[in-house]
Amino acid sequence: MDFSKIINLNAVDIGYHARDKADVLEHMSNMLYASGAITSTEDFMADVYLREGEGMTGIGDGIAIPHGKSSCVKRSCVAICSLSNSIQWESIDDTPVKLVFLFAVVKEAAEAVHLKMMANIASALADEKNCALLKEVQTPQEFVALFDSFL
Repeated sequence: MDFSKIINLNAVDIGYHARDKADVLEHMSNMLYASGAITSTEDFMADVYLREGEGMTGIGDGIAIPHGKSSCVKRSCVAICSLSNSIQWESIDDTPVKLVFLFAVVKEAAEAVHLKMMANIASALADEKNCALLKEVQTPQEFVALFDSFL
């Protein structure tokens, strides 16, 4: 999977100063809306929070992968936020989060697309060296190029 094809550079923010989990999810949903990937920030966030209620999306090592399967998603994609500060997030290792991948998945094609996107990204994030490098990038373009090199 070509990572650059499932994200929009307008939905990547490097160095965002988040107050908390709700703030970063709203910020990322707004980026998805502005990039044309979703038709409603409110409806998408409701679906993200529905999923958050099912279990933790913090996968450890300061990374979270929240996701929403929603009928307001126009094209399946991922928004990315590298935070300037760590925030509290329910995580398997109880560590604060500094890197968030928000998956927006077209509800009708959810299972096939969602699982493929998650598997590819999780595979790259399983390597601690990759995670450390991603947390140090300075631009959205650098993030996408580096991540593509892991896949």
